[in-house]
Amino acid sequence: MFKGLNFTFNDMPSERFNLKIGFLGGNGVEDTYSGITQQIEEMKIKKVDKPLFFGVEVTDKINFELLLFSEEEIDLYDRQAIDRWLFQKQYKYFNIDQEDYRGVFFRCIMLKGEKVDIGNVPYAIRVQVVCDSPYVYTDEYEYNYTSPTTFNLTNLSNINDFSFPEFEITMNSSSSVSITNNSYLDSSGSSSPRTTSITGLTSGEVITLDNERGILESSLSISRFGNFNKTLFRLMPDDNEVVLLGDFDLKITIRYRKTI
Repeated sequence: MFKGLNFTFNDMPSERFNLKIGFLGGNGVEDTYSGITQQIEEMKIKKVDKPLFFGVEVTDKINFELLLFSEEEIDLYDRQAIDRWLFQKQYKYFNIDQEDYRGVFFRCIMLKGEKVDIGNVPYAIRVQVVCDSPYVYTDEYEYNYTSPTTFNLTNLSNINDFSFPEFEITMNSSSSVSITNNSYLDSSGSSSPRTTSITGLTSGEVITLDNERGILESSLSISRFGNFNKTLFRLMPDDNEVVLLGDFDLKITIRYRKTI
């Protein structure tokens, strides 16, 4: 499918190692339509025909095999440099230099690599790749606002689920932070505005909040969890009306998840 294509992994282009993709295939890329498998979560109740439905859980991750080739022999020193580049200890972004995959990023780990010889000369490397989810990611989007204000933020993901942005909050005076999503709906589908708040902050202090992992940090190197209402911000699918109260600048960064 992707033959003779350049790519980028961990912010480093494959041209640096004289490598191209010779083959890419596997679950979620060539063998399936979207790489998504949903599992129904429900419980059967005795003497009741209809089970108790809890929702669905997406189970499978995207995984595929890469064949990376070079037009020149890959000697021992080249292979060692390539291994150091590819085999990271964390998920990293992988992007293919092809028109219909522009702005599409797999977040993955290279699990297994083996040398491939052609006529007893090593010209290629076969790699097994596993992604962190059934989805791919967009380029990083950045939005900047100054409170107090109200704005609309559109969730660009095509998945019927929450999206979790990261916040960088810079205090313009000693005050509190209130960030409310007026478009939030509860589990029954009823309107239920959801507010993320942090109190007792200092002028010039910078707060970073990872709403997906629940990590909050202060530039003052002190814990602010006691000031935090423990409500992480979530974007609903489609449009979201967001209200900022306080005296601060807000930078929002997010990579939207999409199906492939």
